[in-house]
Amino acid sequence: MPHTVAAVDLLRFAAATTEAHGVPPEDARLLADTLVTAELWGHPSHGMLRLPWYLAHIRSGATAATAAPRVVSDNGAVLVVDGQDGLGQVLADRATRLGIDRAREHGISAIAVRNSGHFGTAAYFTRKAAEAGCVAMLATNASPAMAPWGGREKRPAWRRAQGLSDRAAASSMPRRFSLSTARATRTYSRSLQR
Repeated sequence: MPHTVAAVDLLRFAAATTEAHGVPPEDARLLADTLVTAELWGHPSHGMLRLPWYLAHIRSGATAATAAPRVVSDNGAVLVVDGQDGLGQVLADRATRLGIDRAREHGISAIAVRNSGHFGTAAYFTRKAAEAGCVAMLATNASPAMAPWGGREKRPAWRRAQGLSDRAAASSMPRRFSLSTARATRTYSRSLQR
């Protein structure tokens, strides 16, 4: 029997569960908010379905419970951040804040994050930048998961297989807009849903 859970209760549950896995409270709330927001936006493939996956990665050590990103290259408007395998949402949020600050200082910015993991719905972060008065574009790479255009099967990476590679953009100028796309018509996690 389906059961509806209020967003606030889902948020509380996801944050508490994540915090119980050693994630600092503020970071746990951020992860929970991205998951619940994805559900509310109608993107369950990036919502609560992902929580057990993130927690399993923390338990296995593949993802660090406490994110400790480090700037490895700083050229003013352009930064490279090593995420040191922290939660993708935490790293994307910090990169977004850095991007906003650097854009205000230099008129434009570009932030690259490496050694990160899945960060949920890309539009969550571009919308934050738009709310801060910036135009934001976000792109990510992904493991090979689909056949190249015109192909029938996924091939090894050395034979040009493609990842889903989400992209998002948002702005509040002159009118608010938000766009989020991927290369596939169906996400992997959507395939897990019944």
